[in-house]
Amino acid sequence: MQKGNISIEYVKQLGKNKSEDAFNELLNLFGTIKEIDIKREIVSSIGRQNNIDKIVEFIAKEGFNNNPMELIYQMYRTCLYKGKLDKRLQDLGEKIRYTYNNENIEKMKAYYDYRQKKIARKRNKFINRPLLLIGDSEETLKQIPENSIQLVFTSPQYYNAKEYSNYSSYNDIVDTLSKQNCEQLKENGIKYLVLKGNDNILDNFIVILKNLDIPHHQTI
Repeated sequence: MQKGNISIEYVKQLGKNKSEDAFNELLNLFGTIKEIDIKREIVSSIGRQNNIDKIVEFIAKEGFNNNPMELIYQMYRTCLYKGKLDKRLQDLGEKIRYTYNNENIEKMKAYYDYRQKKIARKRNKFINRPLLLIGDSEETLKQIPENSIQLVFTSPQYYNAKEYSNYSSYNDIVDTLSKQNCEQLKENGIKYLVLKGNDNILDNFIVILKNLDIPHHQTI
């Protein structure tokens, strides 16, 4: 596309592309386009790319190259929201923050911190009502916030009650369940696995609940 026909919408589409060719075109446009609105969208689209090395290289150069603050803010935003992916972006964000040291950047930082705390609180929200999830547990567990389950209990004797194509033997399913991580389990939570058949499974389960001081019914 010719330089005179470049639009914000065209730049946005490049940003969604996320290919190396699109990234290179964005870098080329940044060096040739003068209109500040389009150039700001170019910086934003660069920040949405997947090549972290090239993003770091771009911000390390252009973030301290006498560019207008409208562009610096976009670069700082990229450092905030992609900093969790690469410490170099975190460091660049701090460098931008202390180099320019203005009210807008501090507001951006405060809003980012507020959003992260809000997301963390939402993830740590406990389940406070009965909840039945039907389906493959590896998929349905994704609907439950992390760090919200006190106890995981399973009794894999049901292995031979139906065909489980993913498991070749009883020991296979036991090994898999024993090693499987559960991000939804609280840090002080307990994962309980019954390894062999037991007529008193329910009684043992009630004892576990009592020891954990978890509310329960004596019969199911």
